[in-house]
Order: sequence, then C-alpha cells, then structure tokens
Amino acid sequence: MTKSRFNTFVFGVIIIGIFIFLIVSVTSIFSIYSGSLSLEGGSISPKVYLCLSILGLIIFILVISKIKIVLIDHLNQQIIIKNRITQKPSIYNFFELDGYYDIAVNHSGKMKLYTKAIGISKNEKIILIVDSYYCSNLSEMRDALDKLKYLGTDINWVKQNF
Repeated sequence: MTKSRFNTFVFGVIIIGIFIFLIVSVTSIFSIYSGSLSLEGGSISPKVYLCLSILGLIIFILVISKIKIVLIDHLNQQIIIKNRITQKPSIYNFFELDGYYDIAVNHSGKMKLYTKAIGISKNEKIILIVDSYYCSNLSEMRDALDKLKYLGTDINWVKQNF
C-alpha cells in the first residue's frame, strides 16, 4: 500500500497556522480578564479580537480540509481518498477508473509556474489530482498506479483550468 506523504510546505502551513491561532487566542483570553486591548488611537474589544481568532481558525480548518490523504492499495486494486479533517474515505476500484494523466498545476497565479501532478480520471473527468506541491512522493505514487491505464498528458485540462 502506498500512502501520499506531505511536502514540507503543508507541514509548515499547519505549524504556522496553529502557532498564530494560539498566540491570538491566548492574547485575547488574557485581555478579556485584564481589560480591553489598546491599538494606536483607540481600543478594540477583546470579544471582537476573540471572534477574529475564531474566524481565523475556521479559515485554517477550511484550508486544511482541502488536503487529501491518498492511499493506493495494490492487493485490492483500490484508491482510497481520505479527508484530512473528517477521515471520511472515498474508495475507487481500478476497474471503475479510466486511467491517469500527467498534468501540470499552477500555484503561483500570474507567474505561470507549473508543478507536476497526476490526474486520475473517471468517466472522462479528472476526479483527483495528486500534486507534487503538496505530495513529496509523487513518483512513488505514479509507480503505484502501474496497473491503471496511462492516458498521456492532458493539455486540455491545463488550458481549461489556467
């Protein structure tokens, strides 16, 4: 069984997000008991500050929930996709899938710096993207898909999505 490993970028985002949330939360809880927070020229209610930290936590959870854990089971010929937060699995058998593409994914906006990725196709639509930006063992994941049909490079997907 091959499991996707997270890149250092994802680990860094998780650690920095938790660190910022803890600093904001501890500061706001401390300020609730000691009075209001002073900001240049005025003050802000500690409750507003606490609400902002909770909003930051919600945004952080939404970002982390987009990160998927991908397991490729060789024995049962299945691809199992788990949500990082809920751990709810989606299971696809190899015989249900059309195959996989080599695609490029842009994470830099207008700079057009593409990273390598694998797009897994079902019914002529890409249902999963395993991206080297988040997954450090992309070549290992690609090797694990050897029993799945290789469909080439999908240039149309790149043009439609960028």
